[in-house]
Amino acid sequence: MEQFMKVNGYSNSYWGWGGEDDDLGKRIISKGYSIERPDSVQGAMTMIRHVQREATQPKLVLSLVSNATLRMTKDGLNNPETWRVLQVQILPLYHYLLVNVGKPPVEWFRSTNKTLQNKDGDVYDYNGDEDAISSPPMDTKKTATSKFENYDYMD
Repeated sequence: MEQFMKVNGYSNSYWGWGGEDDDLGKRIISKGYSIERPDSVQGAMTMIRHVQREATQPKLVLSLVSNATLRMTKDGLNNPETWRVLQVQILPLYHYLLVNVGKPPVEWFRSTNKTLQNKDGDVYDYNGDEDAISSPPMDTKKTATSKFENYDYMD
């Protein structure tokens, strides 16, 4: 946890799929830490369902990743106005944090009149206006495990 705090955690600028891991990697390396990968038994994983981005979103990701170390001092754990911790579990191999990250910004969406669904199956309407994403109030929202896997598009 100490290292995670020293790199200011994850960026709060990524939504959807991709880039956040590269950003965190740059933060880790810039602070002089190394990244170790577990063997295939301990490090087994299952990829979650995700959708392919439109052409504008990879440009957003590339722009963010390219200046990751410039943003790291002001974008992450130290700007809590963008997120709220709902639950913390200290486990033997990792710490589990349940975090409400609020609404995704409008520039991350392909087009208007989309419906979003988070990983727990809650559905939100989006009509091209960032205030038009309907969701429960922050204190009652039961989801938001992380902004990187929270929303999928539904056509």
